[in-house]
Amino acid sequence: MPEIVTLHADDLDLMPTERLAAADQTRPAPELDQGDLRTRVDDFQRQLIRQRLIAQGGNVAAAARTLGMDRGNLVRLANRLGLDVGPRRG
Repeated sequence: MPEIVTLHADDLDLMPTERLAAADQTRPAPELDQGDLRTRVDDFQRQLIRQRLIAQGGNVAAAARTLGMDRGNLVRLANRLGLDVGPRRG
C-alpha cells in the first residue's frame, strides 16, 4: 500500500517563501534611466545589436542568426534605430 510523503522546503534545501521575499526586499533596485518604454526598448535593442555585431566581427547575417532573426529584418530594425550596419543586399 503506497504511503503519502510530504516534502518541505528544508528537505530540498529551498529557501522558505518568507525568507525569499525578505531577500528580494534587501536587494537594491537596478538603476533605471528616465524615459518612456519605447525609448528604453530602442536603447536596449541598439546596445544588443551593437554587441552582437562586434562579437560577429561585423557580419550582419551572423549577428542576425544569434538574435534569432532574418538578416533583412535586422537591417531594417538597425536602420530604424539609426545604426549603420553596412550596405544592403539586393
